[in-house]
Amino acid sequence: MQIAVFNRNRDYQWLIQDASVDLRPLSQYMLGRTQCTENMKLLVNALQSSPNHLVSSVDLTILRGVAEKGQQVDPRNSILRGLTAAGVIAAGLIGVTTFGPSYAPAVAAFNGPFLSAYQVALPDYTVNQMNRLNDSAYLANTLVGTQHAKVIAIFIPRSYLLTKDQQKAYYKDPESVYACPDLRLLGANVDGNFISNVTGAPIAMSVNIPNDSSQFQKNTFTINGTIIGNFLAKATVDLVAPPPGLSVKLDGTPTDSAVKFILTGSKPVMPQTVLDFAVKGPSGDTTHVTVTEVSHWFDQ
Repeated sequence: MQIAVFNRNRDYQWLIQDASVDLRPLSQYMLGRTQCTENMKLLVNALQSSPNHLVSSVDLTILRGVAEKGQQVDPRNSILRGLTAAGVIAAGLIGVTTFGPSYAPAVAAFNGPFLSAYQVALPDYTVNQMNRLNDSAYLANTLVGTQHAKVIAIFIPRSYLLTKDQQKAYYKDPESVYACPDLRLLGANVDGNFISNVTGAPIAMSVNIPNDSSQFQKNTFTINGTIIGNFLAKATVDLVAPPPGLSVKLDGTPTDSAVKFILTGSKPVMPQTVLDFAVKGPSGDTTHVTVTEVSHWFDQ
C-alpha cells in the first residue's frame, strides 16, 4: 500500500514512529458474507499476533523476505539454474560415456559462452527492483518536514488476505479479487509526534581568512572568509569596534557548522590589528571569535 503523509504544520516536523495497515474496515466488510469465509479465516490467523487489527511493516522484514524469495523463483533465474544444472550433468558424463569427439567441446561451449551470453542478454533485475521499493518503503523514525509530504509504502503478505487461487488471479488482474476481499477497503494508520529542532547557543571556534597579504594593503579590498563552529545556522555576524572603513556581511546562508562572510574595506588595515567577530544566534546569544594577528598578512 502506497500512502502519502502530509505535515501541514508550519512550526514542527512530524516524526513517523509507526506505519501500519488498518484491517478493520475490510474485516467488517467480510463479516456476514459467506463468499468471504476462507478469507476471514486467513485474516483471523494472521491477526493472532497482530493486536488492534493492525499489520505493521516495521524494519521492512517482510520486504526483505520478498526480495530473497523473488530472486529465487523469478522465471529468468529458474531457467538459468536449470541450464546450469544440465551443463553440470553433461560435463560429468564426459568421463563415463563413449560419445563422439565433439561432445566434450560442445559441453564446454554450452557451459561457457552460452550460459555467459544468456546472463548478459537477460540480466537479473530483481535486486534493482527491490532496491527501488526500499527507497519508498516505510522505515521507523522517518521525518516529514514542516509543510512537506513524504510518500511511503507499507507491505503485508498476500497470504494474510488472499487464498492461493486468489493470489494467482491477483497477478493477472488485481480487480478480479475485489468481490471478496475488496482490498480497496484497506486503511492506513500512521503514528508519530511533532518535534522541533533544538538549537543551542552559537559556538564560534575559529576564523579562516585567505593568507593574501596584499589585499589588506589596498585602499579598497574585498576578502572572503569563514567562521567555523557549531549551532551557527541562521546566525548573523558583525565586527566589534572595527578599524575605520572595514565592514562585514554574510556570504550566503549559514550552515550549522560554518558562516561565510565578506570583508569590505575602504582603507588599508594597519598591522597588529585585532578583528573581533560577534556571531549572534536566532535566540540572541552571542559568541565572539578573534583574529589576533593581522600583521602576518602583510609582506614584511
